[in-house]
Amino acid sequence: GLLRNLFGHQVEEDLLHDNWTRMLGTPTPFVGGVNNTTYYIRWNSFWGRSYNNVMAPSAQVIKQADEGGYDVFSAWAKLMQVLSISKTTAYHGPVIYSNYGVSGQANIYDKESDLYNKFFADLDAVQAVFAANQSYAGLKKFDASYSGNMEKWSKLVNSMRLKLAIRISKVDPTLAKTQGEKAMSDAAGLISSNGDNFRVSLYGGKLPMNVIAFEWGDTRMGSGMESFGVGMKDNRIASYFAPVADASLVSDHPDWPYKGIHSGAYLDAKDQRLPFSTPNESFKVQESRRYFTYSEVCHLKAEAALRGWAGAGDAKTNYEDG
Repeated sequence: GLLRNLFGHQVEEDLLHDNWTRMLGTPTPFVGGVNNTTYYIRWNSFWGRSYNNVMAPSAQVIKQADEGGYDVFSAWAKLMQVLSISKTTAYHGPVIYSNYGVSGQANIYDKESDLYNKFFADLDAVQAVFAANQSYAGLKKFDASYSGNMEKWSKLVNSMRLKLAIRISKVDPTLAKTQGEKAMSDAAGLISSNGDNFRVSLYGGKLPMNVIAFEWGDTRMGSGMESFGVGMKDNRIASYFAPVADASLVSDHPDWPYKGIHSGAYLDAKDQRLPFSTPNESFKVQESRRYFTYSEVCHLKAEAALRGWAGAGDAKTNYEDG
């Protein structure tokens, strides 16, 4: 199961958007260069991971929680489904959600215009349960993200609502504004500091990126990070990536010894680019993954401010805070 998760992360995140946005790049000429990094999506199990690893177990939790009268657990599991399927639909478009597990209708897809209304309605229901149970301690024993702090879970719900609102702001600006303003005006608030960040525990495991980079040698710094970090002389580059040992790779900027791989460039032999910058060694000791952070909320609020949504504050301030 762990190995499947690592391969899943590699093909669905590292070799997809991490490469497409040029944050990371692969030195490996997978399948003669005809692979996910060159927009030939030959590997994709994201659908299966969403349904097998999130929807199915969450549905079991909801069933048992409803039978036992554990409202908070049921609402929490529904939130997990929204988090997962809202990402799945961004890749796949129409997906199975409202009819998931319904006898005789389990293969009926939701079109996207219906799907987002369903997400918002489910977030309404989740938030109502959380709001009525702010002192509930039942999640604490297994909650490696917030230690059962219901206030922080409520902030995550509102932040997710704002994220989904921004996502549809061009295709349905009226609905987006209504939901975005609702998220920002809710009494529970948004993720408002790094202390509120939603992190997912690795439970003693390793960040997938570490295995892919340091054990498999299949990912390195992307050229976009070199262009921005070196070009802007941004010292944060040292927190993300390691300098190269081969000075000839950075002869054009020796004072900034970082080298990235151009996504989509022709790859001949893997060894040619293995000496490029790896992620920073500090990533090896991380105990959790960031899933939803204060910085993202700040940028969402900056977008909302540009659209004139009430409660968004100042776009420039939000952006700089992010």
